[in-house]
Amino acid sequence: MPRGHGSAALTLADWRALPEQMVAIEQQHERIVNFVQTVHEKGLLTLDSPADLVRGNSDVDFFLTALRRMTRVCALVRRSAFTETGTVREPLRLFEVRVQDAVPVRNFLEHFDEGMIKGRGGIGYGIGPGMITISYAGKTVHTHQLLAAAREVHHAVRGVVDPLAATDVHFRPACIPAGGWITASGPAATA
Repeated sequence: MPRGHGSAALTLADWRALPEQMVAIEQQHERIVNFVQTVHEKGLLTLDSPADLVRGNSDVDFFLTALRRMTRVCALVRRSAFTETGTVREPLRLFEVRVQDAVPVRNFLEHFDEGMIKGRGGIGYGIGPGMITISYAGKTVHTHQLLAAAREVHHAVRGVVDPLAATDVHFRPACIPAGGWITASGPAATA
């Protein structure tokens, strides 16, 4: 719906928050992967300094914060005219389901003192190939699964908001159309 009809409408200028958060999520996950590789190479107890461990925790914190921001942008998209086509409704729903357990983890990391005061305990980390697993209050999230969910909803929304963006080279293979790249001389193989 247009802005004047009482519903939030997302314009091309407004929706820029989504790709900005996607870039932040990608960058933070890359930092998480680098941290995990360092731990696997050196061992957790032989990191160069305690600051390395703090840096890894901070990367997880910033990753979850960017993911939470993306959920807020998706809430704007849900209230916009872009969901009238129906093609973005299911990806938005799936994203919300897939990231719902990450929100309390992010909240705990930001408000750790409240969790401790209320006796909710701490947070647990696990390290696996290319990801960190985070457990809190009986819920577990995996950073690589959260990254995949963010990529999928980002691609779906971009495809509705700006169809040309689906062939954008900035977000790697997840955005390559099934038929391959379109070049000046016609379709090209995706290699």
